[in-house]
Amino acid sequence: MLTGAYDEMFAPDGSVRPAYAELARCLSALSPEELQQRQRYADLTFLNQGITFTVYGNESGITTASVQAELQQQ
Repeated sequence: MLTGAYDEMFAPDGSVRPAYAELARCLSALSPEELQQRQRYADLTFLNQGITFTVYGNESGITTASVQAELQQQ
């Protein structure tokens, strides 16, 4: 669960939002090793496809960065 930011998957009380219930069930069934492997695959896929976002407000100006998806077991 994210602190100080909107979390699409988890409500402020830590419960899984209904739209993400099936995803949460599937992710919780994965072993830590399999989850880590899928995280590496997602990171590599975003990198290879050039998926980025724009970062505003940093000292050096506008910068693009690669997307970092986090697959975490709660």
